[in-house]
Amino acid sequence: MAPDKNANQMIEDIDKKGSGWEKLPKKVDAQGNPTGKLDHQEAQRRAEAGGTVVATYHNPNNSEHGHIALVNAEAGMKRSGKWGGEVPSVDGYNPDTKQITEGGSLSEQFSTPREPHMDYYEYTGPKKEKEKE
Repeated sequence: MAPDKNANQMIEDIDKKGSGWEKLPKKVDAQGNPTGKLDHQEAQRRAEAGGTVVATYHNPNNSEHGHIALVNAEAGMKRSGKWGGEVPSVDGYNPDTKQITEGGSLSEQFSTPREPHMDYYEYTGPKKEKEKE
């Protein structure tokens, strides 16, 4: 992702067909109807299986930025009263401390009113080989 882009612009790039990112489906009810709710368990499952999974919030106000955080498979799921259940742990930027926080609860990075504008994505494109030192 280009370093000169804000989170909304990055999310728009990963949402494009052929970007190498797959949007994870949201939950459905017993009749198969979309609920608009994030599937936290599926995001965690894919991360634990070795996938690179991010949680995204695309701010509907394009004059403001969104947010992207990496699902931290090793830190596991955490109970969240705000989200009403278990949510993945994520690594994300904390604007208060101006540092990356590792393994914090999704609820520390995203508030529940943002859920309609949130998605999980898994990187499924080509893997880059690590450069030899």
